[in-house]
Amino acid sequence: MATAMLATVMTAVISLIRTSHAAWEAHEQDYERMENAYATLRHIVRCARQAQAVTHITDPSNPSGQITLLMPSGELHTWQLKSNDSVYYGIGAPNHLLATDINELVFLGYRADGVTQATSVEEIQLVECRTKTILLHGAGESRIVRCKAWLRSW
Repeated sequence: MATAMLATVMTAVISLIRTSHAAWEAHEQDYERMENAYATLRHIVRCARQAQAVTHITDPSNPSGQITLLMPSGELHTWQLKSNDSVYYGIGAPNHLLATDINELVFLGYRADGVTQATSVEEIQLVECRTKTILLHGAGESRIVRCKAWLRSW
């Protein structure tokens, strides 16, 4: 009788541990996707705050955005979302993997007032970056993370 009760209790405990572990793993995967989005924005913002100018920016309606910044050293730093949902970064050309699982990368340029969208790269003094990632275990739920950075030259 005691053995049967112990077996029942152990089966229940093992089921509980497996369920908890599966929930933990699901949360970790979604957290990793969100952290990739935040890390991408931190990298872009840190460089944008040091940049002298924007030399290229894609249209805000393009979910596979690209931006190129002119740095004080004269180098051109470029970020681009490629078709494999990965953000690439590089000096001159975006050829180094920065982050994965990013579904959209959008850039907006603003004039010095911080409100009016710039129509040419020469007018850009503020850059807004947006990333979108789809959570694996959130039933297709997506998260959008955004931030703004003033260019150093302003």
